[in-house]
Amino acid sequence: TGPDGAQFREAFGVDIGDPVDADELKLAQSSLHTAMLENGYPFSKVGQESVVVDHSNFKGQLDQPVEPGGKRNFGQIVSTGTKPFGAKHMTTIARFKNGEVYKASMVDDLRRALIATGLASSVQVKPVEAEAPDAVNIEVAMTPAPPRTISGQLGYSTGEGFRAEIGWEHRNL
Repeated sequence: TGPDGAQFREAFGVDIGDPVDADELKLAQSSLHTAMLENGYPFSKVGQESVVVDHSNFKGQLDQPVEPGGKRNFGQIVSTGTKPFGAKHMTTIARFKNGEVYKASMVDDLRRALIATGLASSVQVKPVEAEAPDAVNIEVAMTPAPPRTISGQLGYSTGEGFRAEIGWEHRNL
């Protein structure tokens, strides 16, 4: 139901009269959840299905509970824990703007971009409730990477022979 109901029904892909196939059902549930996360429903949940089979008529009934959790737009980026840089800088890195419809792929993109800076050894990004009822804040927790890194590599190839490399990186120099 709702304005996105038809789109999610199509994403689910299981129609009346279709045979009950456990693998197809799991794929349909995953597709439904992905569609919801990509179209503004960060707190959506696809529950455990209920299948009742009438063997005498070769028919079955599938009940699939879904909790959409409300459609949301991106709110603020909130930084928690130790940080190599603050929420304001993360806002410039993010490829989404405050007020755009929430998309889980954009949250994953922000996580990858923060890791790519090389300044964080671990990054956790998750949606959290915002004060505005139609918004979702993005909470970012980072662990800073060590400021200095030493690397080494040994190798041999028939065209070049033996080879050795060592590297040193000092991020805040």
